[in-house]
Amino acid sequence: MKKAVWLIFAIIINLLLSVVVSWLFHWSFMEAMFLTGLLFLGGTWLIAFNLNQNSNQLNASVKGWNRQDAGQVKPFMFRLNPFLIGCIIYVACTFIISLIYYLPYFT
Repeated sequence: MKKAVWLIFAIIINLLLSVVVSWLFHWSFMEAMFLTGLLFLGGTWLIAFNLNQNSNQLNASVKGWNRQDAGQVKPFMFRLNPFLIGCIIYVACTFIISLIYYLPYFT
């Protein structure tokens, strides 16, 4: 139940962000929908990547300067959580909707 709430919350946040961006920049909602979903997903990935990078840098610095074991350097692994799955579902749905909407321009 809690995971479903986070999933729906992510989709609603993406939708509201799309409405705000389309209103703020005077774009059509169809254009803003896919782009903001993609930017939100990319931002989420970059935040997770940055947290891992900072942790690795701190652990390596402590071990290098003090010879103390502060933890090992871990490779970045993108872990799926309900919020991220909601973002991915939103981007996939908006991609399909945008593809269907703009299909007459390509045929």
